[in-house]
Amino acid sequence: MLHAPKPTPIIRQLFLIALIFVATLSLATCDKGSHHFDTIEHAVADAGQHNRHVLVEFQADWCSSCRKLRQKLQSPSLQPTLATFNRVMVDCTESTDATAAKMAQYNVEDLPVLLILDGEGRERARIIDENIDLKVLNDRLKNAVK
Repeated sequence: MLHAPKPTPIIRQLFLIALIFVATLSLATCDKGSHHFDTIEHAVADAGQHNRHVLVEFQADWCSSCRKLRQKLQSPSLQPTLATFNRVMVDCTESTDATAAKMAQYNVEDLPVLLILDGEGRERARIIDENIDLKVLNDRLKNAVK
């Protein structure tokens, strides 16, 4: 019967170093500033408890204006501001009763729409312009939470 050789101390050390490297890399790539939620209700409840605001993004994959705005939201210059929000994405790609109800509840008639809600769920601002300048978008987001 063949036995596998016992790992030498150097092999154990290399394995441990590799494991630590992978763990560190995983932690470094986490978005520590983001507060993403599955539902508007959960985001608002958390915002109320932590004195935050909620950014709700109504978008659809088939919507070119939505893709344009989504790209802007990924801009590094916006990340410090976006990190102050609880965030929810309402995917309107498929027309369902639930999606239609959510759009009606927040009076969303066209896409894309960004809503800023306070910790009680009240609308503070609405952004509907996918052509908005990054600096203007950043200012609008900041001003909505003052």
